[in-house]
Amino acid sequence: MNHRLTLTAAAAAVLASTSLFVLIMGGKWFWGGMGAVIMVAGVGTVTRLRALRGVPPIVCFVAALAVLLLYLNLVYASSVSFGGVLPTAASLTHLWSLVHSAMRDMQQDSPPVPDHPGIVLLATAGIGAVAALTDLIAVRLRRSALAGLPLLALFSVPVASGADKNSVETAALFCLGMVGYLALLSADGRERLRLWGRLVTPWQPAADEADDGQGAPNTRALAASGRRIGLAAVALALFVPLIIPGLSSHKLAPGNPDGNGRGTVGRGPGQLPDPLVQMTSDLQEGKPKEVLSYHTTLSATEHPPNLQIYVLNNLTEDTGTLALTGQGAQLGRSGTMPSAPGLKHPSRWGTITTQITVGAGTTGGPSTQASFLPMPYPARAFVPADGWKADPDTLMAYSNQSLSGLTYTVTSSDVDPSQQLLASSGTAPAPKSDTTVPRALDSLLGYARQVTRGATSAYAKAEALQSWFSSRGHFKYSLNVPRASDADALKSFLHDKTGYCQQFAFAMAILARLLHIPSRVAVGFTAGSSIGHGDWLVRTSDAHAWTELYFAGLGWLSWEPTPPGTQIGQGTAYAPSYTVPAGTTGPGGGGSGTTPGLGSTGTGSRATGHLALGLKRQIPPDVGAGLGGFHPAVPVRHSGTPPVLLILIAVLLAVALVGPRVTRSFTSRRRWITARDDATRAHAAWLELLDDLADYGIGHGPGETPRAVARRVTAGQKLGRPASDAVQRIAQAEERASYARAPGSSEGLPADVSTVRRAVSDSVRPAARWQARLWPASAIERSRKVLSHAFDLFGWAEVATARIRTRLTRSQVIDQA
Repeated sequence: MNHRLTLTAAAAAVLASTSLFVLIMGGKWFWGGMGAVIMVAGVGTVTRLRALRGVPPIVCFVAALAVLLLYLNLVYASSVSFGGVLPTAASLTHLWSLVHSAMRDMQQDSPPVPDHPGIVLLATAGIGAVAALTDLIAVRLRRSALAGLPLLALFSVPVASGADKNSVETAALFCLGMVGYLALLSADGRERLRLWGRLVTPWQPAADEADDGQGAPNTRALAASGRRIGLAAVALALFVPLIIPGLSSHKLAPGNPDGNGRGTVGRGPGQLPDPLVQMTSDLQEGKPKEVLSYHTTLSATEHPPNLQIYVLNNLTEDTGTLALTGQGAQLGRSGTMPSAPGLKHPSRWGTITTQITVGAGTTGGPSTQASFLPMPYPARAFVPADGWKADPDTLMAYSNQSLSGLTYTVTSSDVDPSQQLLASSGTAPAPKSDTTVPRALDSLLGYARQVTRGATSAYAKAEALQSWFSSRGHFKYSLNVPRASDADALKSFLHDKTGYCQQFAFAMAILARLLHIPSRVAVGFTAGSSIGHGDWLVRTSDAHAWTELYFAGLGWLSWEPTPPGTQIGQGTAYAPSYTVPAGTTGPGGGGSGTTPGLGSTGTGSRATGHLALGLKRQIPPDVGAGLGGFHPAVPVRHSGTPPVLLILIAVLLAVALVGPRVTRSFTSRRRWITARDDATRAHAAWLELLDDLADYGIGHGPGETPRAVARRVTAGQKLGRPASDAVQRIAQAEERASYARAPGSSEGLPADVSTVRRAVSDSVRPAARWQARLWPASAIERSRKVLSHAFDLFGWAEVATARIRTRLTRSQVIDQA
């Protein structure tokens, strides 16, 4: 029975499971999976006992799965199990409910997901199943190469999920999985070689340890060659794609087959995306990516509005959903959009022209999924608009076209009312769907009334809600919050007072509806970062959700309930000036005075007020000018080679250029410093002569004696009499130091080495001379040998285990004697 192969298969499964670290928070799932692997390995060991070798492999696999189920039942459902161990109907029902909740969490959350019990159970079961398959294929069926398929399944999960990963972290996790798989192949190859006779090992046994006592062949190179080839292939597969430039794809509006949206897109049915999942994924990216750029006609002191992509007007117990009627208005060449709902006298307001360029490599959905355009609200028209539709209730523009590199120009209304106009407008009748609140949330009416106590108009209530969430209520912004999927989600948020824009926008929308103010949630991007001269840049970290409220004659207006700050997802979000209380001087402060510049009639100022200061934000005209003249007409460039990797490549090139010369000089200096007598100085002089000859392309055979080398060099090279005599003296000194009782005098050997080096340099062509000076061949060959042995990871492991076994064997022999 092969215990080594069993342990190696288990270790390979554990190492491959590390790829899930980018998907799940915490480490509970990893330790649970390790326990499952141990149980599977134990079952495999039992089923391979001599008495059970005739049992069919499929029976062994079923036994492993049965023990895996017992393990899962013991760990995750022991409280409802018989005796705390055996499964019952109640325990199996509990396990199934955990799996169901895990599937729901994975649909609603983006990686990395919290380590809820269901998620941990699902990960543990998956790792155990992969371990069972690996053990069956590699150990029982002796097909170790095919065992890579179940191990690959664990790596496919993060890839299929679209989880964003740090390049260094990805490389490290890939190497761990690669080590496990190669170790499995190595262990299997060892056992196969053992069946044929002498075992090929990476070390040379001593004479008293050899099987035949003497003449044992040195098989070190043969044993290591296969592993080096495998390691080189893996290194090339891992690093070459990182060096080749390419486009970094970002999904601006991807479809989600399991999303909440329902509707018809284009000429046929199309899946609608899940906006909140995509927004959360963008915010949690370790390194923000450029999504789009745009140029606006607003002045440098004015802050552009948010770029709206989705509108969620169907608010459920824990979130909002996207829905289309399927009767969207087909836009023609002019690109004229439907009239903005509720907005009267649109000509009263100014216009904003925005030229938007989506980054190359940015994708929408496939042909069966909808792509949505980011635009300032309310858009009047955009071009080119061929093939696009617009939803008349939300003004969302959608199509099945690709977004990559798309450039379009949007004309939108600059609806920026004064606070006095808003206070006198009140609310207006709106579609029932914009005022409906799930029954489970009706109990929050008292909470909404308490927050808006003293406010009489709809505008005053909205102002009170926004200031409560953004400052007075002492809420905190954080992306690390648990995700619930029922009415308790909103109640927990209002109690814990910690969340990110999704929770804030949804909470304000629900409370506004309870106060009979029509509301909805918008999802898209903030204005982004100014890079000067009317140009702005939007990244994934600018993904955002905000609340929109409906007012008579003004239609839907944006409100910003999320607390201000510099956090990812909120660092570039600012509240419109009409939502900031007049005369506010601090967070949550209030006053009746008029803020200068807001105006008392007509429209207000486009410059936005930051809630933390209650002041209008002025945009410096040259903010971001250091980015180097970015122009919106040019698509955003996505570099496939990260700056860190470019620095690493530059360092490696520098080492490759300077390293050989430095290594050669260091080796020469070390030889002379450590040579303390005539014999060691003779050896140092001889080694220096051989390295000099190799540097200038004059090689020597491994069997040549010093005298033969000296004869060949003096006869084949035009060195001159002094140099030829110096070569003879160096060769003679090496022979006496190696074979004579007493070495000769070494007093003039350093000078002889220098004489020969100059003569050989003068005898070769200039190209060979410069190559020897800059990239000495002796140093390159020495570095190659050192690296080949240093990178032979499994060879070192074999050496370590072999020495341990040798010591244990000797100890047993001594004890027996």
